[in-house]
Amino acid sequence: MSILVMLSAGRSRATVAEDVVDCLDEQARTEARRAELLGRAESLGVRIEAARAGGTAAPQDLLRRADRLDREAQDLDLELVLRRTECRERATLALPECERQIAVIEAALAGDSGGAAGAAELLRLRALRTRLQGWLAGPVFLGYPLIPPDSTDTPETLAEKLRYHEGVIRALRELGDRVRTRRSEVAEERRSLEEAGRLLRDLSFLDEGGRVSPSGTVRFRGAPIDNATADSTRRGASAGDRAGSGGDLDRILAASPATPEESDRLLRFLDGYLKAIDRELGVVMRATGDIRRRVGGGTDAQR
Repeated sequence: MSILVMLSAGRSRATVAEDVVDCLDEQARTEARRAELLGRAESLGVRIEAARAGGTAAPQDLLRRADRLDREAQDLDLELVLRRTECRERATLALPECERQIAVIEAALAGDSGGAAGAAELLRLRALRTRLQGWLAGPVFLGYPLIPPDSTDTPETLAEKLRYHEGVIRALRELGDRVRTRRSEVAEERRSLEEAGRLLRDLSFLDEGGRVSPSGTVRFRGAPIDNATADSTRRGASAGDRAGSGGDLDRILAASPATPEESDRLLRFLDGYLKAIDRELGVVMRATGDIRRRVGGGTDAQR
């Protein structure tokens, strides 16, 4: 079966993926409207408080506008809850289908029967898969604040601090697993990109996703500058300070390589962030050990 026939046969299934993209785009627009509304409400609040601080009653028109904005914000909050639930349901259905279509096209390209259309579709589906995976996994966060013990801590306070740091350790380990999974995907994708290198070079004019520029130079939209690493873009950590910085890891995880060279650069970034995560994990575990010694024992934080 030719790649064009396979692509045509997958169009009805592809609508599942396109639907979730539409849903995510609408969610982003709703979030932008809510942010704008909250900005207007904050401005009104400042004016109302200024009037009260001057010993006069706030103008009724300001109060009415503030009340209206409050109702609109509540409506948008409900809309966002429903929208996020809908998008998550759609993404959960779309991701396996996206994976299936990628596997079909990769097999065709490996057999030298994909053509330029297949290579273009592969780029689109990989970018979509990365977006769906990132959205379902949630935002990346590094730089958890450390809360060291002090002389005023009660046993209850120490126990709360211990639970917090143990939760941070779990979160960092889960993030490390997520980065390692993405690294494995990029390494696997690199092999198929190398096989389809000639076809992908024919598509080097593509720049819509921030992947390959007309000049052939490699760029990741939102990525750190060339030669930057996770180690060079985050500040050091110490007890009582933040353990690290998330930086551009969200955008790095969302990057979709279009050439083997892009894959190599992305792999270097991911390796750098894995080192940063391991370093932050070490900082948090040392802080956890300090608290555990104050508590007087317990389960091993490294288990």
